[in-house]
Amino acid sequence: MFKQLTIGKIIGISDTGIFSFMKNREKAKTRIAMLEEMLAQQLLYKKAIVEAHVEQVRHLHAEVASLRSKIHASR
Repeated sequence: MFKQLTIGKIIGISDTGIFSFMKNREKAKTRIAMLEEMLAQQLLYKKAIVEAHVEQVRHLHAEVASLRSKIHASR
């Protein structure tokens, strides 16, 4: 007679080990998804900071150009 083969016997892990592995795998997927979301939020936050700095630099460039224009006109 043939013995009933389970996935665990085929790959050499006990059935409870497989269930534990699958459970841990799901936990890992959840953690990875949470980390991805957190990183995406941090990226958006840092992007907003960079965009604000770029806008400040543009404003300063315009101010410098205006001052140069005034200096040039007063000569």
